[in-house]
Amino acid sequence: MTFSEWISISGGTMLRNVRNYVKDDHVADELFQCVVLQLLEKSDKIDKVKDKEKLFYFIRVIKNNYNSNTSPFMYKRVRDKKRLVEMNEEITHLEEEEYIEDDSFPPIEWIREQLDNEDLFTWYQKDLWNLYFELKTLISVSRQTTIPSNTVSRHIKQINDKLKELWLEAAN
Repeated sequence: MTFSEWISISGGTMLRNVRNYVKDDHVADELFQCVVLQLLEKSDKIDKVKDKEKLFYFIRVIKNNYNSNTSPFMYKRVRDKKRLVEMNEEITHLEEEEYIEDDSFPPIEWIREQLDNEDLFTWYQKDLWNLYFELKTLISVSRQTTIPSNTVSRHIKQINDKLKELWLEAAN
């Protein structure tokens, strides 16, 4: 007899046995479903077991899954527990605050205007900074330009430092 036939015949009895073993009906139902699914996925193993021994095999798999911290059942329970998030009352009843823009960072228009000034920045610095702004990472700029990443990093840092200095002068 195949496992699917066996479980359809004796599934109710097996579920009662699992509920007696676990004591918590919700956990028992979850464990039962998990083990049946595991055994159906690997039915070739349990189909080789004699019909008289399927009960003992099934009970052993139930006990292993329930008592082992590394079983598929426990992994699923831990993963599901991590998904549960309790909402804090303070978070759900926040009052709306007006958005205040941070003046410590210059607007992108100002930065582009400064980079366009040929007295302050070379075409190389302008193009390098614009490429970095577009690609977001030094490695991407390095790959696209074939300039070593440490050189790109150094030049971007120099450009940013000069832009910060100009912004502080303009703010004062």
